[in-house]
Amino acid sequence: MATLSPTTMTIIYHIASRTWGGGEQYVFDLAGSLSQQQHRCVFVVAPGCEQVVINRLSTLGQVIVVKGLQGLRRYLPSTGRELLALIEQYHADVVHVNSRQAYFAAAWAKRHCSRPLRLVATQHLVRPAKDNFLWRRIYRRFDSLICVSELVRDTYCGNADLFSDVRVIRNSIRVDSRYTSAATKTESRQSPVIFYHGRICREKGIYQLVDALSLLTDLDFRLCLAGNIPVAEREQVVSYLKSSTISGRIVMLGFRDDIPRLCHSATLGVVPTIAREAGGPLVLLENMAYRLPTITTNNGSQAEIVSDGESALLYSPDDIRTLAAHVRRLLTDPALRTRLADNASQLFSLNFRYSDFLQRTFDTYQQQEEHANDKSASAPTRDGVRRFATGDRVNTGKKRQS
Repeated sequence: MATLSPTTMTIIYHIASRTWGGGEQYVFDLAGSLSQQQHRCVFVVAPGCEQVVINRLSTLGQVIVVKGLQGLRRYLPSTGRELLALIEQYHADVVHVNSRQAYFAAAWAKRHCSRPLRLVATQHLVRPAKDNFLWRRIYRRFDSLICVSELVRDTYCGNADLFSDVRVIRNSIRVDSRYTSAATKTESRQSPVIFYHGRICREKGIYQLVDALSLLTDLDFRLCLAGNIPVAEREQVVSYLKSSTISGRIVMLGFRDDIPRLCHSATLGVVPTIAREAGGPLVLLENMAYRLPTITTNNGSQAEIVSDGESALLYSPDDIRTLAAHVRRLLTDPALRTRLADNASQLFSLNFRYSDFLQRTFDTYQQQEEHANDKSASAPTRDGVRRFATGDRVNTGKKRQS
């Protein structure tokens, strides 16, 4: 693990979602790494969040505060006052938000804060920013915006000068080294396992996955699903799975914390998300790190992470016949599975090391420039902003406002 600054920092993380997903895992990994180096983390979670969120965060031994900074209350000064009280109580140095729902409260708190405070936001989704006079004033309170991919940056900011500092810091995961070696990979001796992990819901493409596998009943396989079903969709999803022609092959694993082992022992993985906003799916990175040959949609930033036919097989959302064809190829071609897994593993080790991600995120917390060896200059883009060859950071030349 990268050795960070010996100066202890306190970071407040806002978690907007009521269920466990990629954004929550992003914060969990960050806080886990920082707390190991004696930095203090405070989690602000939404009222009514699922118990799994509380339970998982509790394993880090850090402070958890239940506060509603989002919803209809998010534009009220009272939410900013509540956050400001936490900042002062815990002597916070940084507030890091991962949802636009907390932007107003964070900006209000910084404006009225008497101590030095840095605001950092991470944009995970491929969607345009809201752009009007009010939102521009809010954005200017933030010291840095982290985008998890170039597509996220280009879509969110476009040519607009919204934030004073924009950096592309690609997602990564903390890796369990016990499950990264090809020598230790052992697939199930029973039926081949098609593995899906993440939220089990419509936007993640679970219906398309089941429909595609229903075209492959001549093949032997089990579909293992690890993750929670959102309460709002539970009845519908469970009914759909039970009524499918492959219902007898579906294994519901529930929420699991042994994903590395499950990835390492499965035959192939599928990331079938149909949401047009996939910024940098952590499940794809987990599959890569743990040598699980993967099929994924091409509707977000996946193409920045893997190459079709080299390190994964890609397809268009809703194209269930191509998805079915990809599954058939991988189930019947062990050599292809090995090649994809090896290439993806090497790609992860080269481009997505967690130590690099952690150091660059911590540099953002400390208001440091990118390291010189991370930013070889490239030609100015059409918007007149000089970007670096790695696509890492955009400096608009504007002074930061406090």
